[in-house]
Amino acid sequence: MNIVKEDGVFKVTTEKTSYESKQVLLATGIREFYPDIKNFEQFYGKSVFYCPWCDGYEMKHRRIAIMVDEMSIDHIVMLLSNWSDDLLICTNGNDVLTEELKALFDSKGYAYKDAVITEMTGQDNQVESLIFEDNTSEEIGGMIASMKWDTDYESLKNLDVDRDEKGQIITDQFGETSVSELFVSGETKANFARPLINAAADGGDVAKFMIIKRLKEDFYK
Repeated sequence: MNIVKEDGVFKVTTEKTSYESKQVLLATGIREFYPDIKNFEQFYGKSVFYCPWCDGYEMKHRRIAIMVDEMSIDHIVMLLSNWSDDLLICTNGNDVLTEELKALFDSKGYAYKDAVITEMTGQDNQVESLIFEDNTSEEIGGMIASMKWDTDYESLKNLDVDRDEKGQIITDQFGETSVSELFVSGETKANFARPLINAAADGGDVAKFMIIKRLKEDFYK
């Protein structure tokens, strides 16, 4: 898909057809990138997840591995402690465990590993162990993994949309971008994975504003 704007009109071209419109709402979600771990895709969405709010309960009372980064380490471990007392914190080679955090995890009986995760093993989509670069392994019953996302779509290249320092599309309170009449909603606006109900609700709010804006312009001509 490609989107351009000429003389106040958007031209959207797909593989099969093209459209013209005065407004465009992007609700395409986000691009997701897997960590470089052998067999990760086999277990992702079945016994390996990214969100403890969405899938933590299903792993209750199991040994849960948590692959953390510097942004999530405190928050994600705290959330998973609600479902299990047997946690394995994995930094996947990142130097994010301070002495204070190690002391906290030790006091709660949580294990932690600094080594890079190279492989996952298991059967029938159920992850059973992690293999590390230092040739050690750990048995687990499920995992919350740190993922990477972006909205750097080729279809937006011709629109020169303003983004912040993290790559998130900048919008006003109604979801309108720096390109007049171009709106984004849901995960596309958040640049982060969200529950579908939240993304859908946001999309409804943005679409309602878009319609009201067009009606006002036509009504008060």
